[in-house]
Amino acid sequence: PALTQGAQCTSPEYSTAGACECLTPSTLLPMLCEADAIRMADYENFAERLNQIAEELDDAAFDRLREAVAEGEVERPRSDKTLMQARRSIVKASLLLRSIKE
Repeated sequence: PALTQGAQCTSPEYSTAGACECLTPSTLLPMLCEADAIRMADYENFAERLNQIAEELDDAAFDRLREAVAEGEVERPRSDKTLMQARRSIVKASLLLRSIKE
């Protein structure tokens, strides 16, 4: 899409003050200014980091299960359930961040 210098910005931070001087793709509705795009990239970065943490929790839970089996335990360790609850919450947070459309 073509870029329009000084196009109307929908960023709540800048549009009310009329101070947004960013390049805006002219075919996007609603229009996103450069500040919005940067914020959205930050959100994506946060979401990606949360996904990495979720993977680490998976590994920790699997390690805990492996240890329990090696120790002869026959029931699921309580810590595994807690780790999986934390993992689900982190995945949910990641999805919420990715759903933000400024």
